Amino acid sequence: MLSWSLVSACGQPDDPATAPDTSSTQTEVDTDTDTDTSSGSDSSDEASSDESDTTAGEPKARKSLVVALDGVRPDAMATANTPTLDALADGSWAPGYGGAHTGKARTLTDADTVSGPNHWSIMTGAIGAQHGVSSNDEVPLGDAEAFPHYLSLLESAAPSLGTAYLFTWGLDLAIPCTADYVKHGTDPTNTERVVALLNGSFEDDAGSANSAWTRGAPVDAIFLFLDDTDGTGHRFGFSPEVPEYLAAIEAADAQLGSILDAVKARPSFDQEAWQVVVTTDHGGEGTDHGGNCEACEAIFFLVSSPEVAGPLPDYDPDTQSGPRNFDAAPTALTHMGIDLPEYITGSSWHLGG
Repeated sequence: MLSWSLVSACGQPDDPATAPDTSSTQTEVDTDTDTDTSSGSDSSDEASSDESDTTAGEPKARKSLVVALDGVRPDAMATANTPTLDALADGSWAPGYGGAHTGKARTLTDADTVSGPNHWSIMTGAIGAQHGVSSNDEVPLGDAEAFPHYLSLLESAAPSLGTAYLFTWGLDLAIPCTADYVKHGTDPTNTERVVALLNGSFEDDAGSANSAWTRGAPVDAIFLFLDDTDGTGHRFGFSPEVPEYLAAIEAADAQLGSILDAVKARPSFDQEAWQVVVTTDHGGEGTDHGGNCEACEAIFFLVSSPEVAGPLPDYDPDTQSGPRNFDAAPTALTHMGIDLPEYITGSSWHLGG
């Protein structure tokens, strides 16, 4: 079992960049949880147009999976039985992959340690002072025109990419995203959807935000936000000493395991270069979070891909450098070959050429 901590080192500073003066965007929140419409036949998908490093002279299609586990403290994750996260962190989940991780990353420091502002930042790469969301109440008021969802940036740069955005917390629908498929659902059903997306058996003509997915469509980039860990923490406590909380983390690890099994089972897996990024929005103390306590701000960050080489540093509070949860977006964009917008001040932990 990994310790989820490494020796501190310096990354890039996260001073806010000046943002364009644009009006804020408000989106109606869909609070309905839709039912799963996946079915059972297999179909391999097309490779993305982006190419990564080569193996034996053959180009590999770049693929991206970003998973956020809501409200997971790194010390609790170190206590829980998490074979999937451990295998990702050390790169042993698939041959030819590397991994890097730290249990000493950080949330936003210019907003409350709650889901709203941190979700915005994870999905856009912008900090609170940029997107304008500092609390859960302000989620529909974030500036998506100036600071779009990273999947929207992918779609804009390469419209042929197959992109999917799935989440459990209903307010996430208020963060605009032009991904091909958007779905608000439960943790188990969204996990099943991701598995079916990966094996080519999924279809849904009634996704959230007027989206749809066609059976056998190519899969290039997936974002998944699982929420049950946070709900369990609010009910029983955010602590490595709370068995219910540990069980929720272990359930999320198992769900992630089923997704990685589906990734490895793809007929085209040997021709693909997947990057997997996993992080969280905040920790917690007692049955709550939102303050500036260490247990609320200290989080984990991990990245795995064939290109990962070298350790991931800890966050350094003196220099305000090192992994933050809003580094998920630039890390994924860099892997997919997309130039980062100037407003992104965080780091890309692509850790490869």
